[in-house]
Amino acid sequence: MEADWTNMMMDKVIRHLDPDGASQKETIPVAVIISGRNYGQFLGDCIESVKRQTPAPAEIVYMDNASEDDSIAIARAKGLPVCVISTQARNICALRNRGLLRTTQPFVMFLDADDVIPKGYVKTLYDGMSDRRVGIVYPKHVSFGLYRSPGWGADAPGIYEENSIAGQSLVRRRAVEQVGGWGNMPVFQDWELWLRVIEQGWVIKQAPIDYEHRTHASSKTASFNNRMPWYQEVLRRRPVTVFTPFGPGRPITGKRYFEMLENLGLNWDVTTLFFYDNSRSAKTADMLKGYLKDCPARSTIYHRDDVLVGYSNLIDRVEVMPERMAEMWTEATKRFSTPFVMSIEDDNEPYKPNGYSRLFEGMAPDVGAVCGMYYSRPIVDHNRLLALEWYHRNDGATSLREIGRYPGDLPHPPSDGCTDIGATGVGFVLLRTELLKNFDYPVGTANSWCGQDFGLWRHVRDRGKRLMCHWGVKTKHYHTPTDYV
Repeated sequence: MEADWTNMMMDKVIRHLDPDGASQKETIPVAVIISGRNYGQFLGDCIESVKRQTPAPAEIVYMDNASEDDSIAIARAKGLPVCVISTQARNICALRNRGLLRTTQPFVMFLDADDVIPKGYVKTLYDGMSDRRVGIVYPKHVSFGLYRSPGWGADAPGIYEENSIAGQSLVRRRAVEQVGGWGNMPVFQDWELWLRVIEQGWVIKQAPIDYEHRTHASSKTASFNNRMPWYQEVLRRRPVTVFTPFGPGRPITGKRYFEMLENLGLNWDVTTLFFYDNSRSAKTADMLKGYLKDCPARSTIYHRDDVLVGYSNLIDRVEVMPERMAEMWTEATKRFSTPFVMSIEDDNEPYKPNGYSRLFEGMAPDVGAVCGMYYSRPIVDHNRLLALEWYHRNDGATSLREIGRYPGDLPHPPSDGCTDIGATGVGFVLLRTELLKNFDYPVGTANSWCGQDFGLWRHVRDRGKRLMCHWGVKTKHYHTPTDYV
């Protein structure tokens, strides 16, 4: 009886000193960083949803971006450490980076002040981190993404098409610090960070729990089209392989070609330069390898292959072209490890600088490739352009036929801007690598050598993607040996 009374009194003392029982709560090594500005009407719900988590996150911090409402008072009343940024941060990324510096736990979750997470949310995502290779664990998002159905992305295979990873994910601190923290994007901040983490080799994993994004009148409502330039900027920063095959008998002037590369607008820090050498020339081989040795690219690939692809007169011999092209592209595709490939044939050169950078102006989630406008060798006809199209003949082969000439019976192509086109060559084109990896290069017949390119773009269409032409990115197509020197 006396022992029961003593235990009862001790319980009262503990509840008086620690009414929430925080000192006895089991915690997990997660820091939750809540960021906000003038979201006081939502902040209380956000904090309560985090404090209800069991086990509790070891750290909960509120980062205030110079709020003028009662946000700071609400956070302090809830018992949270508060960091007030007296001068408004330039964007949410700066605020989150400061929150990262104020916490120490090995796993971090970033929330906005209007977020509300369900019960068991933190623990469920934390359980997904048992594999040390995992850098991000993300929930099923029931109202997330413009092109994906709810809960899409068991391992986000289309992450380079659009963001399918919720911002309310759990991320390993070491992964975030390895990539330098949050970037400087005004929109798509989460997506840009996730991509940098993935590109460092970290694994992503989906957790078996839903997260419903809270929408309200103060939410950002900018249309996707209005944000398209920033979408394209995210992709422009991604790793790319610049691939050029060099054929025999083409006396490439190193200075011209290399100057063209340096004027493309490439980000060399994320560029892999891939020279596929079919020249069968020791001089050309030495020139190419010398440039790769000294160029500023992140990585380089030199592949020597004596398979005959081009000829000294620069006129493609159709009796061997299908097989040779298929062999070359199949071999090259094995080496592509970046999300994008920029194909530049050795006889193409853009007229103006920043051609690569400008091609991204045509990129969208449903676009598989963007090409520049270049004049094909067969269509130069006394300063008139001959328009050709591919078609299927009765014998099953693919061939070309004339459909008109410019100027004259067809309108001239646009002078700038991007439009959807049916097909093109691969002389100057930016492609999503995934489409190449899933393409079986056709061999065809001697009379259907053009089926190489035709088959690729038909494959792109079959995958639900469009091919865009940027008419403002014009390239010269060299068609005689004297053009090179």
